[in-house]
Amino acid sequence: MTETTKLEEMKDNYANLIIDGMDMDCLIQFAYDSIMQSMEMWDEEDLKEEVIELYDEEVWNDLNS
Repeated sequence: MTETTKLEEMKDNYANLIIDGMDMDCLIQFAYDSIMQSMEMWDEEDLKEEVIELYDEEVWNDLNS
C-alpha cells in the first residue's frame, strides 16, 4: 500500500469516526454549514444556474419570491 493510499484510508476512517459520533441534529447542522460555505463566493447568477440545473426554473422563482 502506498503512503497516499494509506493516508486516504486513514482520512476515510477518521471522517467515519466523526460522523458516527454525531446525532441527527449535528449532522444536519454540519450539512447546512458545509453547503453555505461552498456557496460563500457565489453571486446571484451562480446560485440561479445551480438551482435551475438541479431543480428547475419554478424552484428558482419560488426561492426568489
